[in-house]
Amino acid sequence: MSEKLLHQIINTLKVVQGDISEMKGDISGLKSDVSGLKDEMSVMKDDISSLKESQALIKDDISSLKETTARMEKKLDATNEQTGKLIEQYQTKMARLDNMVTKNDLEYFDMKIGKHEREIYKLKKQA
Repeated sequence: MSEKLLHQIINTLKVVQGDISEMKGDISGLKSDVSGLKDEMSVMKDDISSLKESQALIKDDISSLKETTARMEKKLDATNEQTGKLIEQYQTKMARLDNMVTKNDLEYFDMKIGKHEREIYKLKKQA
């Protein structure tokens, strides 16, 4: 019986050794997978770091654009104010021009005064 028992123990040990060998293979596969995951995680960390840098640059660009926009708005406001004043001045001057005597008016008055002067002269001469 002891031989039987010894064979059973040996067979059991062989099965256990096979299981251990299989487990070692699985563990080796797991180590390889973990190593791959670590590599991928390292690449992801680099990508995230790059994204953070890009985001910081974008924030700087946006800040610069905001400043530029604010300056442009101030200039536009000043231009609008100046344009308004110029329009008012133009309208005032145009109103003055509308009330001014034109060249045609002056020619008419010159002709009319000349005609009256001639008539007065004729009347004085007849008298």
